[in-house]
Amino acid sequence: VRLYARKGRIPLALPKSHSTPLILIGAGTGLAPLRSLIQARAMRSAQSGVPGAVHLFYGAQKSDVDFLYGEDLSQLAATCAHVHVHTVFSRDT
Repeated sequence: VRLYARKGRIPLALPKSHSTPLILIGAGTGLAPLRSLIQARAMRSAQSGVPGAVHLFYGAQKSDVDFLYGEDLSQLAATCAHVHVHTVFSRDT
């Protein structure tokens, strides 16, 4: 099995200011990196007391198949007033 790895060109990191809003867009792409940013922002906000708004816009075909971290993100949005999750699924009935 051959495996090729390459370091990404753009680092994925939170802004230095805790209050800078994040707008994250996952349109049919992997959600794990975005989820990690949301979790890091929520933890940083809890420690500093400075709520930084996070808006995740996520789209895919089916919620039951494609929204793998749906429960985690819904729980984060329910417990952190500054986290907002906006979803759309094109094949849900």
